[in-house]
Amino acid sequence: MRVISFKVFEKKEGIHIVKQDWITLGFVLFLFCVAIFLHLSYNIGILIFISPILIALLIFVEIFRFYNLFKIQHEHGSYNGHLTLEKDCIVVRGVEFGFEKIQKIDFEIFFDFRGRALSDKKTFYPNRSNGLSNKFVLTFKNGEEIELNFLQTEDHQIGMYDELLIHYYKSGLLHWLLLLRLLKIDKYEDIQRFKEELSVGQKG
Repeated sequence: MRVISFKVFEKKEGIHIVKQDWITLGFVLFLFCVAIFLHLSYNIGILIFISPILIALLIFVEIFRFYNLFKIQHEHGSYNGHLTLEKDCIVVRGVEFGFEKIQKIDFEIFFDFRGRALSDKKTFYPNRSNGLSNKFVLTFKNGEEIELNFLQTEDHQIGMYDELLIHYYKSGLLHWLLLLRLLKIDKYEDIQRFKEELSVGQKG
């Protein structure tokens, strides 16, 4: 049974102004300053520049939006250790927790991965996910909890490790419905077949 490890990410709260915001604002201010300069230097009416400025602005916006189709979201925060899932324990940032201390584990968000398309339309912001929205909750028998965000990539997602997830379910740590969601089993026939496979495995 494979040991699985994910990078833990601590998000930074607050409003974040990223590079593309400054670029957009700077370009608009540049066009405005050019119009003011020509007006003051050559006494040319500002209205003459409205159409060219709008055209230039529209071209810039379209190029910018197309570029963002393939741009990955910025990471507002920092990486802090790993979440490691093992056969008989869970390790969070180097601290090991045995099953005897754990009440349950939950993946509140698990579908996100780095590079995932957020929309099929052009936007003003990066359209590719940074893969950091995934949320893991570890609940202990004494009522305490550990919540954290972790990174997933397209070829390294929790749902790909069915053997370990099934082991957690059989150990009483993972809810049946969550197991089905993680393994993307949603059709009635597939659920019944999966139940039979689990029962055969338990008998064996």
